[in-house]
Amino acid sequence: MPASDAVATKGLTANFVPFSCVPFSAPFLPELAEQAFAGELQKLVSHLSERLTGLHDGQPKVFRDSAVENLREFFERFRRLNIRSSPELDMLVEEAQQIVSGIEPQQLRDSVRLRQMVARDFEQIQASVGEMLVDRPRRNILRRGSVGGAV
Repeated sequence: MPASDAVATKGLTANFVPFSCVPFSAPFLPELAEQAFAGELQKLVSHLSERLTGLHDGQPKVFRDSAVENLREFFERFRRLNIRSSPELDMLVEEAQQIVSGIEPQQLRDSVRLRQMVARDFEQIQASVGEMLVDRPRRNILRRGSVGGAV
């Protein structure tokens, strides 16, 4: 046995099978990725929407450039990973991207009307993503050979 496949600890030897040799089929992985993306989209949109509509001492709340930049990074990551398991999520991400397309953070600071429009549109997306997250049934993960199914 090659030394890399065995580990000795206090006189005990444990053998490890390389992960690449384990037959593994995970049809639920796209759903997990979809749920993670939907949750992140909801969080980012909610944060920016709250920053755009909220008041602090009668003045608009301050928001950082990073609130918009984080959204743009999310769009890039979503596109790069190309999960494509949910047409509904794809559509919501596309809508959110179109809302902030061509808008710079300073424009949002300078224009009350633009802030209101973006916030209103994001609130609709936030509601849709929220419905999508609530309506999804939780999946049971079954182990091979387990009697009765769910773990």
